[in-house]
Amino acid sequence: MKFNINNTVLVKLTDRGRKVLKEQHEQFCKDFPSIPEKVKEYEPKKEDANGFTEFQLWVLMETFGPYTHIGMETMFETEIILHQRGDKI
Repeated sequence: MKFNINNTVLVKLTDRGRKVLKEQHEQFCKDFPSIPEKVKEYEPKKEDANGFTEFQLWVLMETFGPYTHIGMETMFETEIILHQRGDKI
């Protein structure tokens, strides 16, 4: 099976994962203070009816890679759903 890192995956974020996303957004706003006010407003990622959040695989790796190590507090549950083009979510 081939899976492109541009394809999407579905994960269930933990509270820690949600917190990291918010912290990263806040840091981005500090790093780029001239961004529009609308962008500065944090909007949590949407979860589907089953609690899954969609990411491109490379974005998931970039976002949570620095937090991924042995003994870590997980950012998302360990089950990942691979979403192939044409699949219904």
